[in-house]
Amino acid sequence: MTEIKVEKGGKIFNVKKKSRIGVKKINDTTYELEIKNRVKVVSVRIPYTLYEKANKYAKTNKTTISEVIREALKKYLEHTE
Repeated sequence: MTEIKVEKGGKIFNVKKKSRIGVKKINDTTYELEIKNRVKVVSVRIPYTLYEKANKYAKTNKTTISEVIREALKKYLEHTE
């Protein structure tokens, strides 16, 4: 696995490319560290008409259908708590 040496706050880190720590290259000598959020891929079955509505909403609002579904689920769960 490839490692990258990254400096952050005067300290040098060895970061594996496939780790949960993301490395964003700023320029040839500067990198930015970020902790990646853990996600779980879930497969669900929804009626086609609901999919069409969500997809249309996503395109209209220049986002992804995944983001539309995440936000809808978040709002639903907040409302039911």
